[in-house]
Amino acid sequence: MTQQHPGERRRYVRLEQQHMLRHEKYVFGMTDSGEMLPIGSLREEEGTIKNYSLGGALFESKVKYNVGDTLKLAISIRGWERYKNEFYKDDKTSRREPVIVLARVVRVQTVIPPLGQRLPAGRETMAESVHDIAVEFVGLDEGDRWTLLKHIKAQLEKKDKS
Repeated sequence: MTQQHPGERRRYVRLEQQHMLRHEKYVFGMTDSGEMLPIGSLREEEGTIKNYSLGGALFESKVKYNVGDTLKLAISIRGWERYKNEFYKDDKTSRREPVIVLARVVRVQTVIPPLGQRLPAGRETMAESVHDIAVEFVGLDEGDRWTLLKHIKAQLEKKDKS
């Protein structure tokens, strides 16, 4: 699923779809032996995915992260579960679960005013900032990766038919 545009740096085709997600900064700590281990996460926030691929995503957030931060994302993509390889499914879509992924922030862009909201001249400082956060997936369960791949392929085929 390589991008088809000659000057494009991305390795994967992106789907321009909006989905809800929960995101939080993942915190690492140093052990006595000097090893970095995950010790948890900070406050969970909600946001909206703007586009995604097998390798990363772009989402809108009220929280501004820094490039290099590691985030835990729980992305709610409707219908992705139907592509899971499971021994037993009691219905066609299985139970609805988000895609859980660890991601590294690669770009942050502040958008003022928030998308879709216009403010009177001179009142822009009263707006709550919204940030476009671009992330690269660095930790994704292999089964979920295959499921996401099949989901993306099906969405692209569906898009090509219309």
